[in-house]
Amino acid sequence: MSQPPQGGDAPQDPGTPETQPASGSFPQRPPVPQGPPGPGYPPPGQPYQGQPYQGQPYQGQPGPGYAPQGHGRPGYPPQPGPGQPPQAYPGQPYGPGGPQLPPGAQQPPAPDRPQPEKRSRTGLLVLVGALALALVLAVVSVAVHAGRSGGTGGAGTSGGGASAPAAGNASDAVQGFLEAVAANDAARALALTDQAPADKTFLTDAALQASSKLAPLSDISVPPVTDAYAYKAAASFSLGGKPYARDFTVEKAADGWKVTNGVSDVDVSYQRQETLPMIVNGTKVTSDTVSLFPGTYAFTTGSRWLSYGSSNVLTVAEGYPSLPTRLRATLTKAGSAEVLAKTRSAFRSCLGKHELRPSGCPNRITDTRGVKVKEGTVRWRVTNDPFRNAKVAVSSSDPTIARGTFYPEYRIKFTGTQGGRTGSVDSDVIGLTSFESVADLSRSTVKVRLEP
Repeated sequence: MSQPPQGGDAPQDPGTPETQPASGSFPQRPPVPQGPPGPGYPPPGQPYQGQPYQGQPYQGQPGPGYAPQGHGRPGYPPQPGPGQPPQAYPGQPYGPGGPQLPPGAQQPPAPDRPQPEKRSRTGLLVLVGALALALVLAVVSVAVHAGRSGGTGGAGTSGGGASAPAAGNASDAVQGFLEAVAANDAARALALTDQAPADKTFLTDAALQASSKLAPLSDISVPPVTDAYAYKAAASFSLGGKPYARDFTVEKAADGWKVTNGVSDVDVSYQRQETLPMIVNGTKVTSDTVSLFPGTYAFTTGSRWLSYGSSNVLTVAEGYPSLPTRLRATLTKAGSAEVLAKTRSAFRSCLGKHELRPSGCPNRITDTRGVKVKEGTVRWRVTNDPFRNAKVAVSSSDPTIARGTFYPEYRIKFTGTQGGRTGSVDSDVIGLTSFESVADLSRSTVKVRLEP
């Protein structure tokens, strides 16, 4: 509730019209007109000289709530007559000036106030016994339920494990959360978090099972934290034998303590491409942010030809994990070999064509220096190996496209006529220095095209 400003008046309600003059003084009332007094009243300044009231006493019946003279109201003692001492009101203590009780006399109870009855202790004992029995039954029920659910260390099922028991303190919440993750029980782990994210794509038993195969979570240790106002609890654990230490933040909720930073959000927007799938522990990524439990996660493409490199494994151990800087699409050994093989095959096919300008090939001649070439006599060959130490790499704009540049040295031979004379030509080709191979890796079969 807002308070009026100090040292001044409370602000006026803007909906109330102003009732005081702007100067702050009250308006003066008009003077009361002074006229002659009415009949029976003295002139101004003179005392009243009229006669006293000469009427008869009231003889009617008393109205409701009044008693006849000398009897008082119902429940009150009768009024004393002239010269008689006053009577005490029943049920009221005798105060100063009132009549005194004779020695040994007891004060009579008030007729209108019933005396309180004594409660039976037998009924109270029965009630306490019933409550105790109900409490015992409730504890037994919780224990049976916990036994059926497998406790905090039980293994989860693929459809989601049993709900976690309420954590009695901050360290219990962190301990139970990590044990649920280690047991691949995503549902129980989520039950011990404060606010589960809306997207639970990777918060599943399957994702945790894949994480355990890569690097199991073990050696969980959480020192006791019993402070009712605690906001964090320290924990240590191992992932694949490598030790980690981390502080988990906690919060006390209505149904027990919860872990507030157990799930980590990882930004994948810079590494994710629309043309190449990004798969994390077997599940395809469909957004720019993924939510993950503590654990180990492998990023794959689902393609035989492409991968996310040798730094494709993310370990979620700290509170704010980030992707490895070298996590980007790259050719696998099989992909690189396939692109080179398809490029070599396409280039050999081009060299086998007996044309000056074969379609879709990098080997072509447009100027024969006036020699008319006889079709079918053209022979192409190279004097070096353009594929020696050749490399191909994925495109920066589209990872499903791989490119490689090759530098052949051509020689051509053909039969032609010039100035009425027929002869053969066997010469190096000047001007053709390189070609580029463009491979499509978006399908199960690699396709290449050669560009001069």
